[in-house]
Order: sequence, then C-alpha cells, then structure tokens
Amino acid sequence: MAKKRHHYIPEFYLKGFADPYKECIWVYEKGNSNIFSSSPKNIAIEKHYYSFTKEDGSKDTDSFENLFAEIESNAAPIFMQIHDKNKLTEEDKAHVALFLASMLLRVPNHRKNIENAHAEIIKRFTKTWASNTKGFEASLRKYEQETGNKIDIPVKDLQEFAADENRYDIAVNPQFSLGMIKSVPEIANILRNMT
Repeated sequence: MAKKRHHYIPEFYLKGFADPYKECIWVYEKGNSNIFSSSPKNIAIEKHYYSFTKEDGSKDTDSFENLFAEIESNAAPIFMQIHDKNKLTEEDKAHVALFLASMLLRVPNHRKNIENAHAEIIKRFTKTWASNTKGFEASLRKYEQETGNKIDIPVKDLQEFAADENRYDIAVNPQFSLGMIKSVPEIANILRNMT
C-alpha cells in the first residue's frame, strides 16, 4: 500500500520529547501563541511530502519514505545507547551521521530555502537574458540543438517580465528540493569525520 503520510521529523525522535504524563507533544508555531498537544504519530507530517513524479509519469510515494525509514531504524537504537551513555562503535557513528545529515536536508525550512534560492536565481538570469534578446534566443536554440528538447518561451513574455519582475512570482517545483537529498551521504561523511 502506498505511503502518503510522510514525517519530516521521525516519530521515534518526536517520542523523545513527549510529555511522560500525557504521552503527547506540546506544540507551538513560531510567531503564534497558540499551544496544543498532539501525538508523535500526528505531528511533523505532511501528505505526499516525499512523493515525486517519475519519468514514466507515475507517482512514487514510497522511495524516499522507505529510505528514511531505513536510516531511522538504524539510528533509533543508537539514540538509546547515547541516552544510556554507552560507547558507540564506528558503525554506530556512521548511522548517527547519516541520520543527522538526513535531518538537515529533509525539513520544510531547508526545502523551502532551496526552492526560494533557485527561484531567485531563475529570476535574475531571466532578467539578464531578457535584456539581451538576441543572446537569449541564441542560447535557447543552441540548447535545443544540443539536447533535442524544444523550449517554447516567447521573448515578448521575457521582456515583459524584465520590465516589471515584481508582478511575477517564480515557483520552483518542490520535486527539485527533494533532489538535494542525494547530498545526504556526502554530508554524513563530513559529520562522521568531525571530532
């Protein structure tokens, strides 16, 4: 069965912050004075947060969720060892580093920052290209020839964008920020080698 509810903070990790008397987590949103309780199962979760569209057009709801489930299942018992002040093996340290790297890259704030940064880059390049219509068209044609992909961007639209960029919002597909998760092993390696 397809997994649709995706935690961006693992349930096992959230349980470590639960109120021992009520078995709940007390939650507040930054900038909002409203405080409420929730269970670790029902907080820090979004529908289809890790879902993406594959090349064949089908929706993959499980790949990232399964990857994180494996990382979490390896890390969860090690957190108990840390709590009990047990010495960690090199393998334990590698699992913790992988978990921490995944936590850095998977949370909404990080994903949103990646999407916003790329939207800003697109905006700047589009403005530059639009001010040099001939150069922009030449770049498009060269790209089309090299890749075989047809790009249909009317130059008039780009010039209109350059004239008043504040009228437009550029949104980066959230699938793009999922691609950053490929960096987890590299960041884990950096974390593991820290002293």
